[in-house]
Order: sequence, then structure tokens, then C-alpha cells
Amino acid sequence: MSKCKYCREDLLDGINLSNGEAIHNKCFHEIEERDRVLTEKIRKEKDSLTKNKDELKRRDSIAFKIVSMFFPSESKSEDIEVLVYAAEKNLSQLYRDLENFKSRVKPIYDYLIDYPPDWEERRRIVLNRDGERCNKCSKYLWNHDFDIHHKIPLSKGGSNKTDNLILLCKRCHSKEHGNRNISKNQIHNNTGFSQRIENIKYAIENGRKIKFDYKKTNEQKYKQRTVLPKELVTVMHHNDGEFTLCIRGFCELRKAERVFALKRMRNLKTTVVSETMQSNCMCGMKHKANGVQKPGRINKPVKAASTAQRNDLTAQAINQHFPDPVSEKIIICCTKCNQKLRIPYGKKLSVFCPKCNIAFIYDGTK
Repeated sequence: MSKCKYCREDLLDGINLSNGEAIHNKCFHEIEERDRVLTEKIRKEKDSLTKNKDELKRRDSIAFKIVSMFFPSESKSEDIEVLVYAAEKNLSQLYRDLENFKSRVKPIYDYLIDYPPDWEERRRIVLNRDGERCNKCSKYLWNHDFDIHHKIPLSKGGSNKTDNLILLCKRCHSKEHGNRNISKNQIHNNTGFSQRIENIKYAIENGRKIKFDYKKTNEQKYKQRTVLPKELVTVMHHNDGEFTLCIRGFCELRKAERVFALKRMRNLKTTVVSETMQSNCMCGMKHKANGVQKPGRINKPVKAASTAQRNDLTAQAINQHFPDPVSEKIIICCTKCNQKLRIPYGKKLSVFCPKCNIAFIYDGTK
């Protein structure tokens, strides 16, 4: 059983990290709340300090001294100086607390699959380090119109550390990701890898299968796999002792349960539980869901079929669609050739016309 990265207690389910570790949801919410509280306290102390310093400056002015000769102030300057000293002391302690807190959560933020809460700070560090120029085309980035790119993707075991981040213009960043718009992900605080994790979790919770291209370390080409995922697990590498995030599930290719590393996947898609799963049509029939036979539609007979064959097909269609011969019958006309057809009343059905070889929907009304 794995341990939480933050509290080091046993972990059954939580937030996965790109290095294969994880953290409790409650621990991550505790981190966010602690960060918010410290930031809010610092803001209030800074506002109080600024207000008291401005008051001391005002009291040093000649105008205030003249007015105070006639209208003495209720508070003394010495009292305000005490408040300034106390605020500076509290602010210094809060900054130390925030620094200690950041050093503790930095190893967690480094491997978050979403953009970490301190992402803006990391962006500023990379911007100053790279000199506000694109690392690919050397274009100068005016008005901070830039993106931050992971050299090693999070899906391949990369991190949010600044040594894995480079500065790119939006055009070069889009090229690195197959001409896709990546900037919107940074605005919405999520990465492509985190979206992949959400898709996998959705498939696990709803019993869906996933399709992806997979390549083992000893293989040259990717092979398509279809897997019914059961859980996300962390697995230790045999050679370096590092952890990686994996999926455990039933593989249709091997007909057995297998474990797949997320960093070796690409083109992941969610699909239905089975491609040949049957679905009920509104006519009561069952049709294959893989496009061979569409729901609510009878396969048309070939036009070269004989009259006897067409009559047989019509009889089959009527028997399949109208299994209740006792129900009330009405006469309707084909929408194309006006051929009169006798069908049950009060049901929404797919009706087949043997004269023009078409099927149309009857809405169940006269």
C-alpha cells in the first residue's frame, strides 16, 4: 500500500502525481487552505503596516504639528511606532512560516499533474532566466506573450521543476504539441496529462473501456491496446527504483490482466464497454452499436432482389417490428410512394415499405 506524500499515512485513493506517488484529497485541500490563510494574514499585516507608516509620515508634517497645537490628537506617535514594530515583527514571522510551508509542499507541487498553485512564481523564474526570448526561434516576447513548456512531458514522468521548464512563444509551443492550442490549458489551470487522468478515472467509474497506442521499452513501434481499466496504481522500476503511474486492467489483446505505464501511452480515447454491445431500438429490436446495423433502421434489401425475396424480407421486417398481432391496426401511407401500409396504432416505429425499399419513422399518431 502506498503512502501519502504529505502526511506519510496509508493511501487507498487520492491525487496522483506524475512521479507515481500520490496524496490524500484532504491533505491537498489542507495545503490549499494553509496557503490561503498565510497569504491572507500577510496581506492584512502589510496593509496595517502601510497604514501606520503613512500616519507617522503625516504626523511629521508641519501642517499636522500646527493643527495639533489647537486640536491635540487622541493617540500618541509613540503608540503608533509600537504598532509598526509589532506589525514588522509579525510580518517577518509570517514570511518565515510561508517559506517553511513552501519548502514542505514544493516536492508535491513539482510533480502535480495540474499546474501547481505557485505556477506564476515558476513562470517568473523561467522568464528571468531565459531573458524573455523564445528558446526555439529566439523571438523577443513582447508584453509577456509567452508560454511555459515542459521539456519532458508530465505524461512521460517529467516535473514542474524550473530545470524542466523552458520559455516558448505561442507559435513554437503549439508546434511542440502537434499544432494544438496549449495556451488555454495554462489559463484554465490544467494540463493535457491531467485531462488524460480524468478520462481514465471516468472510464473506471463508469465501466468504460479505453483505447490507446502503447510501446514497451523493447519495442520499436506502438501497438493499439483496448483495456477495461480497474485502478490507477504506482509501480517501482526495477533498474532505478523510481515510481511511475500505471493502469491495471484487462487487456483484450492478451486476454489477461496487465499493467500499463501512462508515460508509454499516446492517443488515449474512451469507448463503450464492448464494441459489439447490443442496444435496444425504439422498435423493440436489438442492433449492433458498431455501425454495422444502425439502431432504428432495417437494412435495405438489394434492388435486384426478386418479388418473392422482397415479400420474405417484408414479412420478416413486419414480424420483427410488430410482434403483437392483437393490437389495433391503422392504415398509413409511405412517405415516398404513398403505398398503403397496415401497422399497429399507438407505437413509435420504424416502418419498411416493400414497394420503394425504404424505411421511415412512424411517430405513433393518426
